[in-house]
Formats: sequence, structure tokens, C-alpha cells
Amino acid sequence: GNDNLFYTRRIGRRPHLDVDLSDNEYAKMPKATAILGATKLTGKTADGLSFGVIDAVTSAERAEIDSMGKRSYRYVEPLTNYFVSRIRKDFNKGNTLLGGGFTNTHRFFDHTDINTLVTSANTGGIDFTQYFNDKNWFFSANTAFSLLSGSAASIENLQTSSVHYFQRTDARYVHLDPTRTTLSGHGGNVQFGKTGGQWKFILFGLWKSPGFDLNDVGYLRSADALQLIAWSSYMFNKQFSIFREIRLNSNYWNEWDWGGTYLDMGGNLSVGAKFTNLWY
Repeated sequence: GNDNLFYTRRIGRRPHLDVDLSDNEYAKMPKATAILGATKLTGKTADGLSFGVIDAVTSAERAEIDSMGKRSYRYVEPLTNYFVSRIRKDFNKGNTLLGGGFTNTHRFFDHTDINTLVTSANTGGIDFTQYFNDKNWFFSANTAFSLLSGSAASIENLQTSSVHYFQRTDARYVHLDPTRTTLSGHGGNVQFGKTGGQWKFILFGLWKSPGFDLNDVGYLRSADALQLIAWSSYMFNKQFSIFREIRLNSNYWNEWDWGGTYLDMGGNLSVGAKFTNLWY
């Protein structure tokens, strides 16, 4: 769906941590983490090999604490390095695409008392797309993995976050382990559809294991999902009467958790029209 291995707003983001204040204490919090330096390299060769690499370093950030005129400082974000890479090769005149990507986030906790953030987060994946019939039809598949490591406190924070909720009592296929120091998972999707002509459709399924996590330099709203989804639309694109075009659209989806519990189903039907005066 909307999940991505790379989400640009993670670099230079607002600091992860807040500070606990006592009576008569006030905090001045940094609004962002300063980017100390960054490098980006992208390109594409004549034979269809495209690539991109980003490496960025953000500074450690401290909150300024005022206690009756006395000032002290507490770390709210460590020095962090972000690495993102992407490669893709075009074959068969651009009708076959094969690609991969890898990211790493590494935090340096020297001289800080932070132990609730993951030390190292690695994600990666591969993707494949095949077009047919002048790119009117396609098949695609991708899969990704994540491996995060850090202190027991940082991994426990991940397990209990809203992305995972390992602590919930109704899920017998996961359990909260406050002693573990790694968390791993995988996800992906498979799609098939028709994107050319008046009638279009896409059928796809996706999965995200309970321990899947992309949020150090990517974006993942929630893990632990199995979904089947269908979308279709039909376009009347020849002008008639007062209409320039009319589009009919429909969606249908089902969702389960990793333990097989049926969670959700839904669908919608919609219609849109554009008139000859270009109002719609």
C-alpha cells in the first residue's frame, strides 16, 4: 500500500525523545535534527541500469532545561547516519524491470544516556515488473525484509508500539519478550492488472509479518496484515450529449491478521463525469 523503504522526512526529523520535567522546570526543545552533511549520487547507463545512493548524517540534539534560572541539557536525539540505495535494470525494451534496494540507519549513543532507540536498522528488498501487450497489461511482485537491533529497552518499545502491539492478549501468535535485542520481519505484494484502454483493473495481495518494521528511514503505518484487494474502472471517453467523459470506479478488499483472524472487508462504487464546458 503506502509503505516505503525510504521516506525522506525521516532525515532531519523532529527528535524522537521528550524530557520528563520536575516542578519549576521548563524545556526548550529543538524542532528538528540538524543535517550535518549529505551526499546523493544518481544515474542511468545507456543499457538501462539506473541507480541511486544517499548518505546523510544528522547531529545529536539536546533539550535545554531551565530550573529556577539554572540550565542543564539532556539528549533527545543521538548522532545518526542514514544510508539509502536503489538499483534497477530495464530489459526487453523496458518491458521487464528488475530492481532492489537496501537501507541502513545507525545511531551513535556515545556520551548520551539514551537506550530506548534502536542502534541499527537494516531494510532491503527486490522487485520485479513485467509488461505485456504494449504495456497495457502487467504483472509485478516485490518483497522486503527488516532487521533491527539494539538494547532490550529499545526493542521492547518497538514491540509495544502502535505498529506492532505485541502486548495484546488476543494474539496468540506473538508475545512480548522484554529480553530480546533484535526484531525482524518481512512483507511484500503481488499485482496483476490491465492499465490501458477504457477498462482497467488491478488484483493484488499483500502481506506484512508482525515483526516487519520500516520506520527508521522508511514508512510503515502498521504490520501484521494479509490483504486481498480488487480495483476496476471503466471510462466512457467519447463525447455524447452534455458529457465529455464519464468514469465508473469500484473497489473491494478483505483483511486478516497473521493469525488468520478475519478483520475487515469493504468496498465502494463511485462515478465521475466531465461536461462539455469542462466542469466536472
